[in-house]
Amino acid sequence: MSKEILDDEILDNEESIFLSEESEFYLESFIQRRSDAYISFYKKRTSYSFDILKLFLGFIWLAYRKMYFHFILFCITFLLISSILFLNIHYYTNFIRFNILILGIYLLLSFFLSLFHKKIYLDFAVLKIHSLKLRSKDEEHFLE
Repeated sequence: MSKEILDDEILDNEESIFLSEESEFYLESFIQRRSDAYISFYKKRTSYSFDILKLFLGFIWLAYRKMYFHFILFCITFLLISSILFLNIHYYTNFIRFNILILGIYLLLSFFLSLFHKKIYLDFAVLKIHSLKLRSKDEEHFLE
């Protein structure tokens, strides 16, 4: 899906994707820091890449990359699961076990985020670039 949104001139191959210079420029401009790593990831057509830092600080990374919807979704999911467990705390005989369970749920959510962080961010970037392109076309049409 994201290949069609980004550019009409993308050549699709079995092993990799060849971006046009314009598409690569848009991605580099949007991503800025570490854009070369994200673009090479996009060209390789892989869907996961593990990052140990995102395992512990993934929710902060979501806010740093201005993915506020994903940040709020992550926090709500964690709080919802934690509150459901907290309502059933009488099943846990030890409060330490309950805290370990909460930590385990956080690490599980963060594990999936750390596996798919580049794919999530690239999809986010492509959609933002597409919306900016559409907005600029609408403004050009309006000015004529």
